[in-house]
Amino acid sequence: DFERMSNKLDIKDVMGLANQLKLEKNCQIILILDEDKAEGGNKKKYAEYKEKLIDETIKITSVEPLIRSKAKEADIDQPLVDLMVKFADELDIHNFRFFQKVIKLYKQFREQLPEEVAYSTTEIILIRILQGYFIEDFGTIYEVSWNDFTLKNAVRRRIDKGKEKDEKDIFLCLEKVSSRLIYSEDEWFIHFKQWVNQPDYTDYEVLRALAKSELISEENNKLTEKFHQTTKKFWSLQADENFPTELYEITKKVIGLDSLGNISFAIKLLEMLGHQEKVDNLENLTIEWINEKIITDCRRFSQAESWGEIRDNFKNYIDNFDFNLATLPALIDAVFKKYINGAWSNEDEVSVEKANKKQWEDLLFIQIPQDERFNDINSSYIVTKILERPTASKFELSFRKMIVEIYEEKGKESEFYKNYMDYLISRLDE
Repeated sequence: DFERMSNKLDIKDVMGLANQLKLEKNCQIILILDEDKAEGGNKKKYAEYKEKLIDETIKITSVEPLIRSKAKEADIDQPLVDLMVKFADELDIHNFRFFQKVIKLYKQFREQLPEEVAYSTTEIILIRILQGYFIEDFGTIYEVSWNDFTLKNAVRRRIDKGKEKDEKDIFLCLEKVSSRLIYSEDEWFIHFKQWVNQPDYTDYEVLRALAKSELISEENNKLTEKFHQTTKKFWSLQADENFPTELYEITKKVIGLDSLGNISFAIKLLEMLGHQEKVDNLENLTIEWINEKIITDCRRFSQAESWGEIRDNFKNYIDNFDFNLATLPALIDAVFKKYINGAWSNEDEVSVEKANKKQWEDLLFIQIPQDERFNDINSSYIVTKILERPTASKFELSFRKMIVEIYEEKGKESEFYKNYMDYLISRLDE
């Protein structure tokens, strides 16, 4: 494999060894390389030896055979294999390692789900994995991030289309593979985004419940697809005078099925078109749905930013909701389960993220020192554990700010405590 060859080796030595093994030892030799990437003199030397040494050349111009072979081993359904091949062809991705990662992660997630799930569920899983690894591996090259995959941005891209005609339209290529790659922001999108950004954070229980829920039923997937096709009419200049009513009716049906970001954008379109009564009705229906679900699924709503760009009244309602009504676990119990025992639930997560400064102050200075479960663990360790993720979330950033304030206030009690707390603050970034 020439890509792995040390730069201390001369290509003529390698080719000479291959020739010796072939002629004197009767060996069969396979040389693996991209001829176009051979540099300078090595390219010329390889061409000279190729004529004398190489009996047969096999040019691999597509990863399709490799994808199909590997997918067969993983027992992946044929339509999903075809989707990967189309993804490779449309985006000119011929790096098989990319698809090895995709297939491995698909299998890993699939094993966490019930044996019988709707085909559309398995398709969504694969699409989100392809999307996640594409952003991770090629996002910098194509200047693509998770934030680009919103309905609002899909519309903006259509408006801007044609400004740079010579540039490859990567989103058009993605859309040719599946419209789901463009109209993201569903719950699978949210969870896979979390997986890629923070692999230790994936909640398989949530994924299992999601796969078995009505949210991923074939019928509801058809509704969300119709919702996306309706909005597509708008930016394809195919909307007529019936469009507001059509959009209103389908949006009513997908409240709770599609993301709050997409629901918000549909409401914004109706507001822009002057249909305030429809806007008010959809906002009321959405608030009712949030109110109904927020207590039973508090983790889902604890971070409003995960829903994308949502209407201010939805965000304010979620942010101002009294999560104490949800009978959340005590903070000390939630911290123990999440950061010590590793057996935390969604409710524990919300309890940690919604605790106020007074609750954290009591926990760190009073409760932990007195709780036998923390005999071998100190308060500073808990703070460090919470802040140790490589990529800080909004919670970690606000938590750090709150801890600094707690330490600074404690430091006002005396010169001793000031020096003590200043030292702890200085260690927060270590």
